[in-house]
Amino acid sequence: MTDAITPESWSETLLGSIIESAVDGPFGSNLKSEHYVDQPGTRVVRLQNIGISRFLDKDRAYVSSTHAAQLSRHAVEPGDLLVASLGDDAHPVARACQYPAAFEPAIVKADCFRLRLNKNLARHDFVRWLLNSDSARSSLLQRAQGVTRDRVNLTSLKRVPLRLPSLSEQQAIAEILDTMDESIHATERLIDKLCTYLVGLQDFVFSDIYIDRVCGAAEVDKVALANTGRWLSGGTPSTSNPNYWGGPIPWISAASLCNFYIKRSDRSVTIEGSQEGTRIVPPATVLFVVRGMSLKKEFRVGVTMRRVAFGQDCKAIIPNRDISAQYLAFALRSKESEVLRLADEAGHGTGRLETRLLKRMSLTLPRRQEDQQKLVRIIHDAENRLDTEHGHLTKLYEVKRGLMADLLMGRVAVKVD
Repeated sequence: MTDAITPESWSETLLGSIIESAVDGPFGSNLKSEHYVDQPGTRVVRLQNIGISRFLDKDRAYVSSTHAAQLSRHAVEPGDLLVASLGDDAHPVARACQYPAAFEPAIVKADCFRLRLNKNLARHDFVRWLLNSDSARSSLLQRAQGVTRDRVNLTSLKRVPLRLPSLSEQQAIAEILDTMDESIHATERLIDKLCTYLVGLQDFVFSDIYIDRVCGAAEVDKVALANTGRWLSGGTPSTSNPNYWGGPIPWISAASLCNFYIKRSDRSVTIEGSQEGTRIVPPATVLFVVRGMSLKKEFRVGVTMRRVAFGQDCKAIIPNRDISAQYLAFALRSKESEVLRLADEAGHGTGRLETRLLKRMSLTLPRRQEDQQKLVRIIHDAENRLDTEHGHLTKLYEVKRGLMADLLMGRVAVKVD
């Protein structure tokens, strides 16, 4: 329990004192891979289904109803609390959600706890929020075990201290936080749609048909990628020389080229290092990956926004004066499916693009830079909308965290009927 003052009308207790029933998953021998069946059957709740206050329904697994009956001790009913016994940096230990009301009964798998509470003492939705709070997580981490992943057992979970207001206050608090969470989910869904829209928009805007319509077919050329600018190869300064690393110049590799607008990297080189085995390029240079594991599924390309160095797993094009760097990068990115078909295997799951094949690729290029910029602005407008929603989502998460701290600790009172 933290040092925060508990309101006089609230009670302090342990999670175990409000639990009527708590079970974990069956032993491994009672639930093996051969027990799983295709739907229809009885749902198996697994660790990957337990999100932070949210049941994640994408990963679905089932056992036969006959086998589920043999595991009835591990049954899950709609509304039950589900708690993860394992966690890592991306998935906190003891994160909790509720089994959705519209779902059929299920069973829990190993590493999942199913809790049913005394409804005269606590509401499941309120305790769900308590378990996902910073104070509860801090308490649990002190009890967590494990070498590579945090783990908590049922005994430790029951010892988590809680503050409980009246049932009517619990309901009001849970409703406020659920409403906040739904706003977050709605924004996340919108962002997903905008991302999908942006991919389709890019393919359309840089298609031959659209470019001809906007610019006029007579004002458009077909240009081999080889002729769009000066091609450069990168390299890596000696990693054994500390004088070459940790300087002011970002060093871009296949792993760090993750953003379209290239400004920074997880590694950087010194002025001395930039002159030993690597290559410096100016702003408005197009960089793309030609060797790396990412080429098995995506083509990474971007535009430098500052001077950077880059490694041998990337290539650079400094565009000709009559070619916009952003147009060239967007046009190249719109060719992703074609580029990935050119990639071969370099061994150990690493993809590789041959420069000679890339240079043969043809791009549609408006002759006038103002036409190039017109097409780029269409993508920019969509990206700005996406950035706005990402900013909105960040603020929503900040508000939610503040609300959880204030409401769950009793710092802010809620009105109840």
